[in-house]
Amino acid sequence: MHPCRMNLFRDFRRYKEKVAKVRHPLNLTGLAYQLKLLKRWRHVMVVMIRNNLIYWYLPTTDKEIRRRGRLHVQTLTEGSERLQLQLPDTIYCFNLYDEPICKMAGRCVVPVFSMHKRFNAKTDRAEDDDVLLPHLGHSFDRLLFFPWHQKDPRAMLRATMQASMDTDCVRAQLAELSSRIPGAKLLDVGFSRNRKESWDMPKSYQRPYIPIHSHALYKFLINADGHVSSSRLGYIMQTNSVILKQRSPWIEYYYRSLVPGTHVLEYGPEDVLDLLIKYKDPKLDGELRRLANASQHFCAKYLTTDGKVRYTVRALQEYTQLYGDAMPALVQDVHVGPDRDLSPSDFETLMEMMRATKWRKDGGSSSSNDSSNGTSDGSSSLRRRRRSNMTDAVEAGVGYLPIRLAGQQH
Repeated sequence: MHPCRMNLFRDFRRYKEKVAKVRHPLNLTGLAYQLKLLKRWRHVMVVMIRNNLIYWYLPTTDKEIRRRGRLHVQTLTEGSERLQLQLPDTIYCFNLYDEPICKMAGRCVVPVFSMHKRFNAKTDRAEDDDVLLPHLGHSFDRLLFFPWHQKDPRAMLRATMQASMDTDCVRAQLAELSSRIPGAKLLDVGFSRNRKESWDMPKSYQRPYIPIHSHALYKFLINADGHVSSSRLGYIMQTNSVILKQRSPWIEYYYRSLVPGTHVLEYGPEDVLDLLIKYKDPKLDGELRRLANASQHFCAKYLTTDGKVRYTVRALQEYTQLYGDAMPALVQDVHVGPDRDLSPSDFETLMEMMRATKWRKDGGSSSSNDSSNGTSDGSSSLRRRRRSNMTDAVEAGVGYLPIRLAGQQH
């Protein structure tokens, strides 16, 4: 089943039900309110797409977060052009931090995109309202093979101990199992890097780094959560090995499409050894081969860069449709310059434009600066524009507020 059906459409369900209940599209003033709620989190990127050109505002100076933002914009731009996909005219928020943002912000009144969130498999419901997008900084574009009968029969994991992780996390528990009998005969698990300076990691937990192209030498590959869900899952699904996926509430955008027993085997530290002992039975070798084949085929079909770009474009199309005609109309009214990296004053201008939008029952929108005689509304509007660093006047009867980008002439 296509990941959009099992993942994307379910993420949007709450917001589509809201639109159906009130019988009109989402309000752009709601997006302005959401941006205000998110303003304190500097890792939330605001993206505007206009005529297939992408503009972005990201206030943080954190190098890793800015790298993620650049890769998102660059990969989406190049991928949509290569695949000849039309990007919608839209404005959206993308949380580039590892944790979901809606609960931290109090709530999400309109969709906000994130890379990770929590999902309760027993109730079949997400615990966070964030809509998931792919991390476009990870590339799963190759397939890795090693002859089945020559594979190391153990289950392998090479991990990093992140500074934010507990010393009794699943990765550490697996390393402990791997350091002694009987686990040492079934597991090859350890840390190749320790970023937790306060922890004196036992030497028995430390193992040499293994590059991803050598992972296929093992019959079983383990994926274990880090701070949240681990993006390593996509990398190891490139191999013709059996994937052991940790039972966990943390998910990325495609996890709900992975069927235990079809694409992966699920485990916990309490039963991983029993699972591996079970599959030592030669009679189950055919089942293991089918699992490895299904996982690798899923990766090749859906998790490549092109697959991620297609998923992202579909997500943005679904998102933009929730606002009816108002979103593309607003974006087309924005005047932008050559600089794609928006300034703080540009961001405030967008906020002002959204707050100024009035709604009609037919799903359209109009600017509160438009009056019946085709002129701008005067002093109160001018005061609002001054507070938002907008020095250009609103053109009479047009209803747009021009964005003057950094370096653009007055």
